Amino acid sequence: MKFNKLKSFFKVVLATSMAFTLFSTNVTNASAKENAVEKTYTVPVKDLKSGAPIPAVTKAFAKAFGDKVQITEKADGTKLAKIELQHMVVDMSAFGAGKYECNIQTVKDAKVLATEVRKLSPEFGHPDNVVDNEVPTLVELTLPEKDKEGKYPIVLTVDFMNHFINGGKPYETTVQLDLDEQNKTEVYANYSKIDELLKTIPADLSKYTEESVKALDAAKAGIVRDLNVAEQVRVDEMAVALETAINGLEEAKAEPTVKLENNTIYEVEVALYNANKDQLSMAASSLKKIAKIFVKDGKAVMHIYTQPMTMGTITASLQEIKIFDLDGKAFKNGEVVAKSADGNPVEFKFALPHTEEFIKTEVNPHVAMMGNAFIPARIKVNYSSLKKVGVIDTEETNKPSVKPETKPEVKPETVKPETNVIESTATSEITESNVPHTGTTSNALVYFAMAMVSAAVIVMIYRRTRKA
Repeated sequence: MKFNKLKSFFKVVLATSMAFTLFSTNVTNASAKENAVEKTYTVPVKDLKSGAPIPAVTKAFAKAFGDKVQITEKADGTKLAKIELQHMVVDMSAFGAGKYECNIQTVKDAKVLATEVRKLSPEFGHPDNVVDNEVPTLVELTLPEKDKEGKYPIVLTVDFMNHFINGGKPYETTVQLDLDEQNKTEVYANYSKIDELLKTIPADLSKYTEESVKALDAAKAGIVRDLNVAEQVRVDEMAVALETAINGLEEAKAEPTVKLENNTIYEVEVALYNANKDQLSMAASSLKKIAKIFVKDGKAVMHIYTQPMTMGTITASLQEIKIFDLDGKAFKNGEVVAKSADGNPVEFKFALPHTEEFIKTEVNPHVAMMGNAFIPARIKVNYSSLKKVGVIDTEETNKPSVKPETKPEVKPETVKPETNVIESTATSEITESNVPHTGTTSNALVYFAMAMVSAAVIVMIYRRTRKA
């Protein structure tokens, strides 16, 4: 029993140890990956030594790679070198042979990034014979393993040597590149685009929407400085994000200066203005001065009132009206609410597109000589004259505000007969069976019966008086 417990204990310990080892390995690998970032440096060139025994050639080669090269140290430990190839001059004047123009023609296993036409002396003994030759000026290659002397062996060809030694065919030679890697200098990414964009950000961001300003702040916060040139792509992405955020700044819409209360009727002064100039439109006389605004369920509807206008010898009325939104693109037709006795519109209504001073519109009086065309105009709304005139509590907001012209209804007067004691006594003796219901003659029968009763009473009074 004890043995089984001990065995179980060791299994747990072993499993825990394996898990910990796996975890430690993963953390180590993740850390190594995080630290294994490409870095680019400029490294001074100590020397570029040629195997040629001629001092003039050795001297010319010494500066063939310039004063420095750019080395990118990869995550896997390899080194990628960018080398600017220089024009060389082999000076053999000391031997009476003159100076020869020459260039590196090829670099083994290198990628050519740029070329240029340079001078070449193709024939030894004739230094004045110079021709043009296209040669590489910038190459990129992975540096090989160092040799025993701690230098990088690089195989290349030189155009002058190709002609001088090998009849114009490639003549490979190995040179030794000696770099001062103890004094390398890190090359940083180019932030000029970001710096230019930062200068374009408006000083006052208060007029922009909160969302667009937050996006800009996030883009600015995402800028990481002093990155190595090996991460130039990342810096370029930061610049794109910043530019997008700047272009995305959206001006906040100003709070409306005119606030209309719900379920309220307003009156306001209006006028019909020219579409482009601050002056009255040629059709201004067709629009009455006072308009109404009905606000119900949060929606404002304006009612305007029109009248006939005279233009020269022509009298016309507005027949149609178009109402445009703030940017002048979308429009809706105004709805005719009421017409005059001759059939011309006298009241239009439309949803109030905004509460700015001018509402873009087009009006059409249907004048034949004008081609029945729409006339661009603007309705000027003087909101300083706005006043409440009523409260909406019914569903009658769509009914015309202009009352139709109608004749007053004449109701017949009902004559109420005077009653007295005698009439009451007499009428009490008349039953419904004695008075037929004959429509309009029923009142005459009643009067006739009353007259007969009165006559009988008079005769009775006369007889009693005579006897007395």
